[in-house]
Amino acid sequence: MINRPQVNMGYERRWFLFIHSLALSTLAVQLDLNAAHSQATVTETSTTTQSPAENELEQLVKQAETLDAEKKYEESSKLWQQVVAIAPNKLDGHFCYAVALHRAGNLVKAETEYKAALKWKAEELNILSNLADAYKEDKKLPEAIDTLKQALAIQPNPAAEQLHIKLAALLEETGATDEAIAQYQVVLEADPRNEIALHNLAGLFQISGQIKQSIATWKCFLKYYPKAEQSAVVRDIIKGLNAVDVAGKSNDNASDYYEEATKKSLLRWKTAVPIKVFIAPSEQMKGSKPQYSKYLADAFDEWTLATPSLKWQRVEFAKDADVVCYYVTAMPKGSIFSTSEGGHSSLVGTESDPHIIGSAKVLIKTLSAEGDSVSDEEIRSVCLHEVGHTLGLNGHSGNPKDAMFYSTSPHPVVELSARDKSTIARLYTSK
Repeated sequence: MINRPQVNMGYERRWFLFIHSLALSTLAVQLDLNAAHSQATVTETSTTTQSPAENELEQLVKQAETLDAEKKYEESSKLWQQVVAIAPNKLDGHFCYAVALHRAGNLVKAETEYKAALKWKAEELNILSNLADAYKEDKKLPEAIDTLKQALAIQPNPAAEQLHIKLAALLEETGATDEAIAQYQVVLEADPRNEIALHNLAGLFQISGQIKQSIATWKCFLKYYPKAEQSAVVRDIIKGLNAVDVAGKSNDNASDYYEEATKKSLLRWKTAVPIKVFIAPSEQMKGSKPQYSKYLADAFDEWTLATPSLKWQRVEFAKDADVVCYYVTAMPKGSIFSTSEGGHSSLVGTESDPHIIGSAKVLIKTLSAEGDSVSDEEIRSVCLHEVGHTLGLNGHSGNPKDAMFYSTSPHPVVELSARDKSTIARLYTSK
């Protein structure tokens, strides 16, 4: 199963790290509150004095800025609230108050203050960008998308790449893959070398089954960034995608993908006796969780339920098993393993009949290629995929809704599709 790479600073944190930062450095609050509190000239040398209200405001701003610098946002937000109370008609106070609330995690109030700051029609793009961030963190994805579209309507310019990238990430999260692709393409029209857009666009093509476009975009990424941190992983991905592309695929909307799944060779287990499976404890493996062992067992349950003639049983020791399953932090070194794989299955045929599976080994990675933890959903998806291979589906589907799709996805498949069930059933009923 080819992973879509999880990338560090430059890529995967495409929402929070490389787009408009939450906290702009705090804007200095203008002190010309109103005519009654204006500065007064007291000497011929232009020496000025401040009213008590101005002095109080200046001190509040300095204290709030100090607390912001110390990341004491709950305390600073209270001071910014006082600034807003003294100077309710100044954009800066509302904006800084909103940012402090946002950083403190008080999202609802932050949203209110960002919207209040919008009425000045200044710093609109920055405010809308931060408001979209707040909506996103508050799980209000439609509102976040609408806010970014509002910002792009103000500045409908491909050069506003941060807004396009941010919108693309949101659209991808909501499953609007085609719209997300369009946003990255807008960025690349203005800047064909944009590292983030190239990387994320290649990944989107990959997970949506557009193999040729994905390969071309990954190659473009490597052309401009041959020494990027993930270049080795990207080369592995291209190799894997080329293999998928050569294998070809039929109608992804057909009732099954039997032809693709058995294109390399026809492999099956004997159905007369249950397959004995050993699942190694996962708790001691870095990045692993106790429930991971259950995910493998659940995967065997799902696939065998779809194939009434196929049974399995769990055994306590590896020496007694037909299939051994292990969790690993990285794939063993060797040409048959790819750094882009989230898991790997190897099958061995019997001496009497190479089309009958005699034994198998399953490896499930607990960490990404970058050494980061992966989500429970991703582990479940990889388990389901690799068990499918273990039971004889040695090819892949071209439909991202199937468990046997060739790539990982931001929306992992955690249960078998109707096509998955039809394909495994056909494998064990065909002659």
